[in-house]
Amino acid sequence: MVSASTLRAGAALCLALAAPARGLQVPADSQNASLELLEWPWSRRSAGGAKAPAGTGKVLLSTMTFPEDNLPLDVTVAHQVRMISMYPGNIQHFIVDNRPPWMEPVNRQETILQSMSKSKISTVRRVDYGVYDSPKYLQKFFETGNSTDSCKTLEDAHDVSDISGQHMSSNTHGMFNFLEACLNAEAAVDLCVFLDPDIVVYRKDKGIIEMAREVFAAQPSAIALNPPTMCSAFDEAGSGTCKTKRPGMLSQRYLVIHRQRLTGALPLKIPHEQFNVNFEHLFGDSLRSLNSAGQRMICNGAFAIHPFSARWGHCRNNKQNLNIERHSKLVAQAAKKEKSGDYHSFEMTMVEGLKEMITRVEAGKLAKPQESGEPAELQSASNMCEDMCVDQNRIAQGLAW
Repeated sequence: MVSASTLRAGAALCLALAAPARGLQVPADSQNASLELLEWPWSRRSAGGAKAPAGTGKVLLSTMTFPEDNLPLDVTVAHQVRMISMYPGNIQHFIVDNRPPWMEPVNRQETILQSMSKSKISTVRRVDYGVYDSPKYLQKFFETGNSTDSCKTLEDAHDVSDISGQHMSSNTHGMFNFLEACLNAEAAVDLCVFLDPDIVVYRKDKGIIEMAREVFAAQPSAIALNPPTMCSAFDEAGSGTCKTKRPGMLSQRYLVIHRQRLTGALPLKIPHEQFNVNFEHLFGDSLRSLNSAGQRMICNGAFAIHPFSARWGHCRNNKQNLNIERHSKLVAQAAKKEKSGDYHSFEMTMVEGLKEMITRVEAGKLAKPQESGEPAELQSASNMCEDMCVDQNRIAQGLAW
């Protein structure tokens, strides 16, 4: 494993799973480091360089990339590391590089992945599809009662939305790679976190990691947590102590896992008849039978949120379909940061807008989530507290969305 070190003026960066353990610095003139990592600081606040109290466990933070990703990982990972914890130096980063054999084998951000790996910013591991149809591999994580089940079995799965069976099977196979990295991490790692690459995170002070540690300490049966939503983060009536509730569905978008407890619970039990859905359903449903093992955190001062989703959105301007790319371009336009050209195959204006949006989030330039006492036009900052509802007027006023 590699410990965290300093990137420019003491800014903390997250480092990789590699052996043997050693310190590492990435100088500004490094030929291996991505330009984005060098030009866009990993931390803008003094807490970013703070050292965790003695005895604090390490954190394995992971994300997953597919060939058709729409956001540059060096931008989003830098943000997630800054915001997920007060102590980014305690984070080790891991990227699940998922390239299903039926998709284009070249990831559009190949050069970004290569530079993050070479610079030891993250460990990048390609998903092994050699065990995709292996019942033995599946049985590390789930027992279905059917000795022939494998990830490939999920190709025949059906979902209430338009998600294909191959999408569900490849996503589940990628999540198994995350769980495997968690189980095989160095002994000092006590929490494993998964964030989709487009998840935006905010903290006023304590991060989701610090809050999760408090919840795990108070609830010995908890194995996996979803982070607080925007609504609880800004609930002025809330207390300073985190609470939890049983979620309708434990979301894969953002998971905080207690490594030791997960190790003791695997393989999780799911009946063969129910082995026909996506990973988050399989994982959440199997934890539900283990005495409230999966919970949603309800805390003040921090949250994670997903961009607008046309599939799930219930925003008043749904028809505009202000997904993260269109959202970012709106921000760039409002901030007068439109640029020509591309950044590693991503449109430069979109990247500049994404960075500006993230900067606004980290500065707390956020609209209030929906409140029942407010006029309808102000109840659209989020969709059910979990997805962004983007508004062009708020963006023009300097807010993130």
